[in-house]
Amino acid sequence: MADEPTFTATTTNFLLNTTTPTGVGTDNFILQVTGFSDNGVPISVPGLGTSFGLYIEGTVTVQGNPSVYGPGTISLILDPTNNDGTPSATWDPATQAGSIGFSNLDNTADDITLATGSFIGGSFGTQSNGLTGSNFVQTFEPNPAIFGPSAGEGFDISESLFNTATSRISGTTTAGGSYITQNDGYGTVNLTQASVTGSSSPTFYSGDSVTRGLADLGTLASSGESGGLDLRGLADEILADLGVTLPQSFLPGCQSGSWDLAPNNAGSVAFHHFDAGGGWSSLLPHTSHST
Repeated sequence: MADEPTFTATTTNFLLNTTTPTGVGTDNFILQVTGFSDNGVPISVPGLGTSFGLYIEGTVTVQGNPSVYGPGTISLILDPTNNDGTPSATWDPATQAGSIGFSNLDNTADDITLATGSFIGGSFGTQSNGLTGSNFVQTFEPNPAIFGPSAGEGFDISESLFNTATSRISGTTTAGGSYITQNDGYGTVNLTQASVTGSSSPTFYSGDSVTRGLADLGTLASSGESGGLDLRGLADEILADLGVTLPQSFLPGCQSGSWDLAPNNAGSVAFHHFDAGGGWSSLLPHTSHST
């Protein structure tokens, strides 16, 4: 049996769960990518968390005991100037309302969606650290405007969310429901070949079956000359482990249709598209994601 790939992304996790008196809940979460490793050995990612940021945001319906997850969606998002601020999940007892988002919400307007996905399933229970946590599995579709039209099929993404002794706060609402906030939890993210394709029925994973499905997220490559984030390098690293090759028309290097992320004059990074007319277009923003 072949060994599973071992590249893993690590995250700091923020989550808000609200559940109605009838037992139907919603998880909204932000998973801030903090690094990558290979067999537990950290991989240097120049600029991550300083020049640029990466995070996963998602929302999913959860109900039942044991918990059943879905429907729901996720997005893998690039903060090209690393100016979104600090994420947090809060609950206001006075208004009986919760919120989750970044401290500089207006600065998320130029963030870029790298990939999207839909929930396949999930589980909630005691994790390996002895505290409660969640395991999620979703489809994963790279943005075709960045990675090319053939790069968006056949992937699943998995996240394992862990709590610390102080990260999770729970309570009841005046209406008879409940809420949970998680701040500064931690987790891992992995990419694997899809377990569900076409019209196949989704599989709801739980416990060890999620752990067994974890695979290679790939590494971020720094572009040699500019020192910025090479999205083509990122795409190749992720897809090579899954046996997929991007079309040559999407190679960077002043070709029509190529993308590049490099430092601008202000010292932050800028996301460019080289068009057929020989010019660089503006940022490709993602849809507003305030919650």
